[in-house]
Amino acid sequence: MDTIRKYTLPACFLLVPFAILSTGLIHISHIYALTISALIISAAQGGKSAYLPVGKERKFFLSPGDVIFLFACYVSVWQVVLFIQSLLNKLSPMSALDGLSAIIFLIVGIVLYQDVVKSEIRLNVFFNIICVSALIQVVLAYFQWGFAVDPFLYVINLMFKAEQRLAANAATGTLGNNNYLAAYLAISSPFFSRKYWSWCLPFIMVIIYACATSMAVISLGAGALVAGTMLMRDGKIPKQTYWLSLILVGVTVIWYAFFYHTIIRGMGRTGYSLERYDMWAYVYAALTYSWQNMIFGMGPGAAWIRPYPLHSEWVSTAYQYGLIGAGFMALFLHRIRTQNLLMLTSTVIIAVNIMGNSALHFAPQAFLIIIVLGLIERERNQEIGPCRKAER
Repeated sequence: MDTIRKYTLPACFLLVPFAILSTGLIHISHIYALTISALIISAAQGGKSAYLPVGKERKFFLSPGDVIFLFACYVSVWQVVLFIQSLLNKLSPMSALDGLSAIIFLIVGIVLYQDVVKSEIRLNVFFNIICVSALIQVVLAYFQWGFAVDPFLYVINLMFKAEQRLAANAATGTLGNNNYLAAYLAISSPFFSRKYWSWCLPFIMVIIYACATSMAVISLGAGALVAGTMLMRDGKIPKQTYWLSLILVGVTVIWYAFFYHTIIRGMGRTGYSLERYDMWAYVYAALTYSWQNMIFGMGPGAAWIRPYPLHSEWVSTAYQYGLIGAGFMALFLHRIRTQNLLMLTSTVIIAVNIMGNSALHFAPQAFLIIIVLGLIERERNQEIGPCRKAER
């Protein structure tokens, strides 16, 4: 894998001049090819695979960075296919360019991820920055929810006209939507369990409650379950406390997600249906139309009937990249290894939250997720460093 990474840049350099990806002037094709190459090259700079000691043997471990690289190669091939379909008049040029927009977004995410992995900023400093960012959102949300006053919107209106189309007391911070704010705070919450920051947790939980979004509460419950189990396993909390806390959290999550702000909405011919059932049913119909759609998806940047994301990163990935893309996503999460309980809990919250939320489609949440996952890979690279030196 490392050898393939090593020669990615020269291979792209040799291939770009021969790219024919659009009609018209040849240099436009070269620009498209360079953009696709940038995705592969940026992904190739990620964490390295390694042969680590397992007992008396050495076992090959695929790193999260390896998974990102393989996924980038897959997406790049998909984009080339879109351009070829456009050349053959089987796809509109604008549809092919939609895929290029998705690739640019992936390039930005990968570059940020690599920067976090290679950063020398101490872990606690990163955690403190996350907490400060979340607290700013919480303070703004209290004004919005408690007093129907939006300081952020007021400042914007000093420069140009803007309006809030949600309820006057909707808790949104600067993120524009209560779902986005709840996801942001839920992912950040484990880092508030440290000394001097823990007093902020009750205020954060109140705002998450005020956001009236079930997925954030469900993901928090999953994170609490994992954190509590790890603490009990390590003997840091007694079993009685663990089970009592588990019951309290479980009852709270069930009450909030299924009775207070239920995820079940609307009556259909077969009874109650999920609030997002219609959009996910559309994806299911599209993917099951043919085995090719099921395996490979509809392509990068594929549009659907509404102008906003599918409210699930798992569903969105399957829709665009098929079972192969969803498999890469699952493999990436499976390869995550960390001894840090705060980052592990945050990762569990991320994995559950994106089942019913499009967190990776919106910059603030995506950046936060990139930081958390990048720090985990940085920790892994630091652990395998001595193993690599020993091999030499």
